[in-house]
Amino acid sequence: MVRTTSAMVRSVTAMVAAVGSLVCLAGPAEAFDSGTCNSLFGAANVVSACTFKIDTGAVGKVDFGDHLHLWGAPQGTAVVCFALSGAVAVKGYLYADSSDPTWVQAEITYFRGDVVGATSQHQVTGNNAASTLVNTLKSGGVFTRVRLRLFRQNTRVHTKALTRGC
Repeated sequence: MVRTTSAMVRSVTAMVAAVGSLVCLAGPAEAFDSGTCNSLFGAANVVSACTFKIDTGAVGKVDFGDHLHLWGAPQGTAVVCFALSGAVAVKGYLYADSSDPTWVQAEITYFRGDVVGATSQHQVTGNNAASTLVNTLKSGGVFTRVRLRLFRQNTRVHTKALTRGC
């Protein structure tokens, strides 16, 4: 009976150590958030900070958010910052979430009311959560809405719209 108890204690201790090592290696999920907007425009100058993450799953194989990217999805959030001046900023990572090399794109459209004020495109080619940082700032008018479209191999797989005031 002593041998059995001792063996169980060693087994549990080894399991706890293994789980602890994995947690330490994984690190915390990061996130872009209102703090990102405050550092960009100054806290008194931020109208809204819209946080989000997009996981298109096995069908889309293109994601948007922030590190870590685990189990096929971003764990941290991206952010769209709307400033009192009318400027808008988008910050997040575009991920190619496929085991095979693939081309993905984020197309961001910045609206002034119903009128397109600007667009930007960001691409990455790769696999296994290959990523690129999207970090844009648009000024020169009052931007009221941002539309983010995600593409994989030139096929649109997701659309998200965020408005001033969230």
